[in-house]
Amino acid sequence: MSDIKVVLAHADAREDRTVTTGTRAWELFADDPSVIAARVGGRLRDLAHELCDGDEVEGVAIDSPDGRDILRHSTAHVMAQAVQELFPEARLGIGPPIENGFYYDFDVETPFVPEDLEKIETRMRKIVKEGQKFSRRVTTDADALSELADEPYKIELIGLKGSGKSDDAAHEVAEGASVEVGAGELTIYDNIRRNGDVAWSDLCRGPHLPHQADPGVQADALGRGLLARRREEQAAAAHLRHRLGVQGGARGAPAPDRGGRAPRPPQARPRPRPVSRSRTRSAPASPSSTPRAA
Repeated sequence: MSDIKVVLAHADAREDRTVTTGTRAWELFADDPSVIAARVGGRLRDLAHELCDGDEVEGVAIDSPDGRDILRHSTAHVMAQAVQELFPEARLGIGPPIENGFYYDFDVETPFVPEDLEKIETRMRKIVKEGQKFSRRVTTDADALSELADEPYKIELIGLKGSGKSDDAAHEVAEGASVEVGAGELTIYDNIRRNGDVAWSDLCRGPHLPHQADPGVQADALGRGLLARRREEQAAAAHLRHRLGVQGGARGAPAPDRGGRAPRPPQARPRPRPVSRSRTRSAPASPSSTPRAA
């Protein structure tokens, strides 16, 4: 293997390093367990990111603003996995980190009740205890459309802001949707069990924690308990029924903006229409207009 040169940037210093080709970002921070991601060339990356010659690399600590966002969005994935394991028919919306917390929107036939939240939190603890690995996978629009055929909101995101579209398009779709998809590559994150089996997958641009059992996951996400919030549709195409999240303070998951309208009873809310590929590519509807993580 040949050598490459990278620059390791600290808060007040820069250090030239010579490493071999194939070196991953985590290898630069093997002695610092507080680093859970890296900023490479100004972009946030997983620690599994392979470095290139000339890269400038900076560690992202879990207690930094970016680190907390990565922790919270990673835990939102754990929550979504738990929900779909317990309620297989639940459809996924978006699940971004927000100030002092995170949330994930779900479309479910029957609204969650407190007993459901206890089951979800218990399942989350089980998933975290397994120490599943977050694994980034690059995909194409066509393959993602096929793989996520049962997730109408994800399909809409791919159609509206898939690979090849600009990041600015995120704000035209839904604030926070850029956590799901970004310009250029379209990626899916797999939650991998220790035996190598894929436990669950989600459309996401990342980055994520290296493993679900990394420091802080249980304390930050599970220790505060789950909240459930019914939300009203805020646009003609938004029919998500429930928001689940962690309220990390007075400004946890944001309240729904009803625009002065009284809440509609659950039975009055329309179910989402299936999104065909042809419709998605031509004139797809926006999945949501709420602020957003994952």
